[in-house]
Amino acid sequence: ELSDTERSSIHNLLVMMAEQRTLILDEAQGVTPELVEARILKYQPQLIALDHVGLMRTSRPRDKAVERLTEISNALKQLALRHRCCIVEVVQMKRDVDRRGPDSVELADLKGTGAFEEDADAGGQIRPKAGKGGDGTKTLTLYVKKNRHGAPGGVCFFWGPAHHSWGPPSHTQQE
Repeated sequence: ELSDTERSSIHNLLVMMAEQRTLILDEAQGVTPELVEARILKYQPQLIALDHVGLMRTSRPRDKAVERLTEISNALKQLALRHRCCIVEVVQMKRDVDRRGPDSVELADLKGTGAFEEDADAGGQIRPKAGKGGDGTKTLTLYVKKNRHGAPGGVCFFWGPAHHSWGPPSHTQQE
């Protein structure tokens, strides 16, 4: 379970990120670890979010999926360490998770390779709570399943898909 200090840190991070003035969206296709590094050098971000790491490419496209994804995971970990930035990787879950239900999800359920779990300093999943706000916003919970620098736990936040806005919920809904 997250401590009050850890919850406060996550809350403050969400507020800071929601107020961030510079957001760069790069919709490049065929992303490679080398392209990610080029973008790091160009923009010097503190945070990079890579949506669907399974679609990234490597220098050896003929490798089996597990080898390719392991190479990508290892390369992204090295980039994060070398450039002192946080890389958030969105990774698909295995299909059998749908049959078991969301409460049974573990990091071992990440599709493709165990390297995602092994390389990560933290890992988890985002799940929606039932219902929506009148303005279309959704309350989501980030469940931290692995945290090398603290305890696992969960924290709530809102997401407004119409404007891609997000931040801490208007009232405390932490679990």
